[in-house]
Amino acid sequence: MGTNFYIRGHRHCGSMHIGKRSAAGYYCWHCKMTLGIGDDWVESCPGCGRLPESESLADSAAGLELGFANPKVGSPKVGVRSCSSFRWAMTMDDVKAKMADATKCPSCHREYTDCRECRIEDEYGRLYTSGEFESMLAGCPVQFFDSIGKEFS
Repeated sequence: MGTNFYIRGHRHCGSMHIGKRSAAGYYCWHCKMTLGIGDDWVESCPGCGRLPESESLADSAAGLELGFANPKVGSPKVGVRSCSSFRWAMTMDDVKAKMADATKCPSCHREYTDCRECRIEDEYGRLYTSGEFESMLAGCPVQFFDSIGKEFS
């Protein structure tokens, strides 16, 4: 389960798929370390020994992907809490270039500006400016680049 992100107006075009956010388990936001070691999970942060804090579906990464939590743009987490991962289908530089190269939005045919109507959309129809998308990525400290240029969902 996860959420796909697209350059708006190109949802069905594989070349405009930005990537997919997914729940990725516990992460120590202080030490910047995952509690997933290889194929196993450890009970506390390997760096500082902190234990995971309790989260509900309303504030966890799993709850976000299941639709029980709203995306919190720019809300940093602290302690050992859940995190999301992001699997890139194109590089962030390519995202910016594709958005900058187009003179008009393929959806509304207006000149590109940093507005929600012309920018990034997730598969549930939520719109993001470039800045909001980059802030959302702050909640995705685990990132995968092995799918760049490949089609996946």
